[in-house]
Amino acid sequence: MDSFKETSKDCAYELKAVLPNALGMQKYLIIALNYPKKTVGISDISRAFTRAMQEKSPVILVSATGFAKSARSFWKKEYKDLITLVDGQELKFSKGI
Repeated sequence: MDSFKETSKDCAYELKAVLPNALGMQKYLIIALNYPKKTVGISDISRAFTRAMQEKSPVILVSATGFAKSARSFWKKEYKDLITLVDGQELKFSKGI
């Protein structure tokens, strides 16, 4: 793990990590969003893309509350090769991230 920072109080976190892949080691930016009552939207995915460009690394975007249908559709059309979505609802997070 390279670094960890809380980007907004109790709802957004960033972690830089180096993880193995088929070609060796890859640097990733992991962004975890823990919104209390809303799903991740298009603007959140756009911000994750901006951070990917700034860090020059792929992003793993984790949401405890899931992703809006419109956000998933936008991601699939635009960013699925650069951003990986991890849905906490599918992972059965019981108390958020």
